[in-house]
Amino acid sequence: MLELEFRPMRVEDLDRVYEIETASFKNCPWPKLAYKREITENRLSDYCVCLYDGRIVAFAGMWSIYEESELTKIATDTSMRRMGIGKRLLLHMMQRARERGSSRMSLEVRVHNEPAKELYRSLGFVEIGIRKNYYPDTREDAIIMANTGLCDIHGGGGDCA
Repeated sequence: MLELEFRPMRVEDLDRVYEIETASFKNCPWPKLAYKREITENRLSDYCVCLYDGRIVAFAGMWSIYEESELTKIATDTSMRRMGIGKRLLLHMMQRARERGSSRMSLEVRVHNEPAKELYRSLGFVEIGIRKNYYPDTREDAIIMANTGLCDIHGGGGDCA
């Protein structure tokens, strides 16, 4: 298993984060300034990076409001995909959501993004709705998925409160 390190995203990470962002979301990447604002101004956000051998290979972010967190971004370097990094990063974010008091996490995913949907299902996410014409680049629909069992991460069970 790869030895990975997770830590909060910092301003000095943004060049590398943006490389992964533009490779992963070619047609509609978030601007670098959006990430800077998320990590310096948005008190509801929580963004982290995943490092392998000291290099950022993935990142993720979420907003947490009361008992719900929404995964806003998750991306892995294209050369490091299908190695379990995304799954471990998402588990890390789910744990952070729980620590912030969330019992539920939601996200949107492109209708045709089968690898991502497979990952989300493997971690207990289920489809709960559709956002029509959600993605501005292709007008593709987004599937809304949610996991309402954050209290059961790693089989811990119990109360989230």
